[in-house]
Amino acid sequence: MRSLYAFDFDGTLAPISPDPASASASATTLDLIRALAGLAPVLVVSGRSVRDLKRRIAIKGIHLIGNHGLEGVLSRKKSVDTARASRSKWIRQLASF
Repeated sequence: MRSLYAFDFDGTLAPISPDPASASASATTLDLIRALAGLAPVLVVSGRSVRDLKRRIAIKGIHLIGNHGLEGVLSRKKSVDTARASRSKWIRQLASF
């Protein structure tokens, strides 16, 4: 049986930070993830964008899933575009409150 290791970024690999832009995983944590990735598939999932995750976790061979699953291994541009259009519509609707 093969194993897959999946981790959340904020609060798991990196401590929760009052300023999300300053959140980072420690060098030790990144070294452990790098070593684990050499043994089994590793996935990092986050509410952050994949672009943001790539800046914070530059480890070759791991899979990054962003925007609560919208961006990632199986995402397609059409799905992202549809979600962005829906978000824009919701923002316009909520602005009237």
